[in-house]
Amino acid sequence: MAMELVAGPLMGAVLNVLLERIASTEVVNFFKNKNCEKLLKRLKIILLSVNVVLNDAEEKQMKNGAVKEWLEELKDVAFAAEDLLDEIYTDAKMKAKQVNTLHTGPVSFYCKGVEEKIEDVHERLEFIMRQKEVLDLKVGKEVKMSQKTPTSSFVSGTFSIRMECSNTNEIKERTRHLSHIIADSSSYVNLKDVSKANCLRTFLQIRPVGTHIYSLPNSVGELKHLRYLEVADTEIVRLPKSICSLFNLQTLKLVGCHNLIELPASIHKLVNLRHLDIRGTSLRWMPLQINELNNLQNLSDFFVGKGCGSSIGELGELSCLHGELFIHCLEHIVSEKDCEKAKLKEKQGLEKLSLEWCGNGETDNSQKEKTILNSLQPHTNLKNLDIYDYPGTEFPEWLGDHSFYNLVSVLLNGSKYCYKLPPLGQLPMLKELQISKFEGLVSVGSEFLGNRTSYVTDCFPALEILRIEYMPSWEKWYPNAENAGTKAFFHLREFHIGNCPKLRGDLPDKLPSLTLLVIRDCKRLLCSLPNSPSLRVLNVQNCESLEFQVHSPCCHQSLTSLFLHGSCDSLVFLPLDLFPNIKSLDIWGCKNLEALTVSESDSSPPTFKSLHSLRIRHCPNFTSFPKGGFAASKLTLLTINYCQKLNSLPEQMHDLMPSLKEVQLRGCPKIESSSVRPLRIRICSKHMEGKQNLSDPLFARLKGVATDQSPSSS
Repeated sequence: MAMELVAGPLMGAVLNVLLERIASTEVVNFFKNKNCEKLLKRLKIILLSVNVVLNDAEEKQMKNGAVKEWLEELKDVAFAAEDLLDEIYTDAKMKAKQVNTLHTGPVSFYCKGVEEKIEDVHERLEFIMRQKEVLDLKVGKEVKMSQKTPTSSFVSGTFSIRMECSNTNEIKERTRHLSHIIADSSSYVNLKDVSKANCLRTFLQIRPVGTHIYSLPNSVGELKHLRYLEVADTEIVRLPKSICSLFNLQTLKLVGCHNLIELPASIHKLVNLRHLDIRGTSLRWMPLQINELNNLQNLSDFFVGKGCGSSIGELGELSCLHGELFIHCLEHIVSEKDCEKAKLKEKQGLEKLSLEWCGNGETDNSQKEKTILNSLQPHTNLKNLDIYDYPGTEFPEWLGDHSFYNLVSVLLNGSKYCYKLPPLGQLPMLKELQISKFEGLVSVGSEFLGNRTSYVTDCFPALEILRIEYMPSWEKWYPNAENAGTKAFFHLREFHIGNCPKLRGDLPDKLPSLTLLVIRDCKRLLCSLPNSPSLRVLNVQNCESLEFQVHSPCCHQSLTSLFLHGSCDSLVFLPLDLFPNIKSLDIWGCKNLEALTVSESDSSPPTFKSLHSLRIRHCPNFTSFPKGGFAASKLTLLTINYCQKLNSLPEQMHDLMPSLKEVQLRGCPKIESSSVRPLRIRICSKHMEGKQNLSDPLFARLKGVATDQSPSSS
């Protein structure tokens, strides 16, 4: 039943768009020239009268069939009026293209039968309004237009088509919404039939994986009512010039058109365009006069031109921009005055700003680059900031200023010459920070934390995620602020640091909220692990010099997953008591590790009630498990590979590990048989020597013994 109802609020959106069109300069000038201002005013009044009873009609149509028919008749009249006003508006725009650019007076043209059509629409609306008394429709609040109005008309089955590649006969003249499903590379020919739909508002391309569309036909320019056009993920290289005649177009989605190299030179004529999505294209410049798209609300990307195309200053007149904006090719900016003209500081609606230099980080004047970035300061409402390949040596003062109280995410990716990080510790609401590929950065000190102020008493007071990666020259870090009486990183939950081969300095010492710590490829890092009582996951890879030591008996009680890979060469004995709640323990390539230990006790073996996976691999000096064994009632997997000095499996496995389902043994020639309950065991017999062999009574009692005859390094 609900699908058959006429959408009242969306009908209200149609009426509001009609009222908006009536107020447009083009329509007003047309009626002035025809001396028909009174006719236009009467049409406006009758539309306002209809609008105020829509809410009541929407509710009553569910029980009253006559009201539903009333709404259907209103819909037909509204569509007719919309089409007519669109024609007037579009023709006015086309005529404006033909007159001298110095002509400032109203454009006069002839639109056949328009007065009669307007009179007809008015009479039909008057007839509809007379019926409201009979239907007892009450005046209420007028229906407001949705702020998300890519098209003026709502989707109704009568006016909408989901078209397969060969079903173009279904397209009717009154079709207003069309989704085109492309089944093969030849189906784009069918797009020529789209022009039959003179009233089309929405055209959506749906392209399954493996199909290819290389062009749009010129006839797309005949769809003068079109408001929404999506041709995403196609192979289109250029758009037809005729697309610039779609004066009613509000949304153009070209995302994923990776072969698209340019936009039409006259795209600035699409003055009603509100949303332009060009993510994932091969564009490298923008057409001139892009600033004339002054209704543009969402612009995904902007490319600064070099010698041709739009300068960054043209962004200044796009005052309605909000959401996300990615500005590329900043190396093409000539002077800071161009940046100031962009007026980014005045764009209060921008939530995410991405800035990119595309010249591989090279520059002849690093001070100029700093000045340019300083002139690109955004409004303090900004929530996310990304900067790529900045070629300056220092960042401007605004980056890190406490006035950016809405900034929650910062990404600094790539800088050849920058030797100092900005004072990001002063940002009061920063939650996620990523820093990578700073080739010239050698040390990080107190400047990174910033200065305490009346606004920020702690450093990084809200930071939850920190990633620092691919810093080839970084040697020293002085991260701890206790000497200054300041807390730092107090709410940090995730800390990733990797590919910093020269780093020797300290890590932050006290991280009370940390739950995830990942340290990779920091071969010279000499410090011990942070004191983090909330730590649940610890992943350390290729950090031979890192020390694994205990700050207090309880510091790893929360740890559930530990992965040591080619790290902590100083680690000889690993006390399992430190991890009472461990679920997964994986040790790989710890060349000096000799044993897993537990505290000596006269009572029963220690219990690890959460442990379900234990892997020890490529530890050539590993010799033993805890004496007397250890209880692990949930352990299901035990993997021991290439531990050449290991003499035996854990003691009392058959009693202490009742859930064990799989034991994987490879390259452990000294392991002796022991009495265990039947298990599924994978054995690489090529690497089992000495006392252990497949005829042993131990294996005769096992269920489903799998013999692996091929060597493996896993």
